[in-house]
Amino acid sequence: MVAQHRGEGARSIWQIDYPGGDAHRFSRDTDSHGAALSISADGTSLMATQVRRESNIWIAPAGDLSVARQVTFSSINGMYGYYGFDWAPDNRIIFTAGIDNSVAIYSMDADGSQIKQLTSGGFNDQYPNVTVDGRYILFQSNRSGSNEIWRMGVDGAGLRQLTNGGGNYSSHTTPDGKWVLYTATRDGKTFVYRIAIEGGEPVRVIDNESGNPRVSPDGRLIACHYKSNGKSSRVQLGVVKIEDGAPLKLFDVAHSARLSDGIRWTPDARAVCYRDATNGIWRQDIDGGPPQKLPGLPEETSFAYGWSRNGRSFAFTRGRTLSDAVLISYIK
Repeated sequence: MVAQHRGEGARSIWQIDYPGGDAHRFSRDTDSHGAALSISADGTSLMATQVRRESNIWIAPAGDLSVARQVTFSSINGMYGYYGFDWAPDNRIIFTAGIDNSVAIYSMDADGSQIKQLTSGGFNDQYPNVTVDGRYILFQSNRSGSNEIWRMGVDGAGLRQLTNGGGNYSSHTTPDGKWVLYTATRDGKTFVYRIAIEGGEPVRVIDNESGNPRVSPDGRLIACHYKSNGKSSRVQLGVVKIEDGAPLKLFDVAHSARLSDGIRWTPDARAVCYRDATNGIWRQDIDGGPPQKLPGLPEETSFAYGWSRNGRSFAFTRGRTLSDAVLISYIK
């Protein structure tokens, strides 16, 4: 069978003993595997799909994205920035990278130098968010056995779990650094919650189904995915008031839009951006009108992106997924 170990990001081929039920890892490489798996009639061969990912971070001046330059150079399955990154106030970049079938958080200077590992391997530490004052990094992780929101210092010290119960992800802090907004899955539905940066009881912020919150630079609004009328409703890009969760603006988006961990405010807070599955990043002015593609970016998927805190630089993750059919000899 193809399965994923709790502490790993890659899926491997496993053998389950019958009738005992003991599990043994069959594949030992660092590649992931797709769901397709077939065993030959004589039991000597396996046909499987091998999935390898490669991604790196590129940086451009905010005024001309067409002159972006690559600043990281990861190998296959290094996946620099694939599971998110964020700019720190001192212009460092806090980013994710693959390590031993898991995902860890690193820091580096904006030119790609001084790379430093901040969290240990063996877990899936993803989608870091740096507080405005530069004190903390928020991220989601399965290091406690379920997906929760965690906090640590910008040097990686002082790990602290903020949420409990599982199904908590996609965090973002308010500009004053007092609150963490995040997505929580409850009874099969997702909602935006908030919790104090020091921990405590979570509070639901938006009554309707919603998620992937991003607080505006002035702290007044939340951009998120939003459902107006429950399950049958199409997901929209919502802009809601932070004090009561009431929708201020709702925008239809294309089916190819990717709002999951892909919503960002422009530095001037006049527009909200989101990723497209195949064609760059799109900007939606909150005053209305059709969305516009950010000029200068390649016509491909960007896995993560964002402006520096001073608004002068723009970083994004470019990458590719390689998927191949492989034949594996199996000797009992």
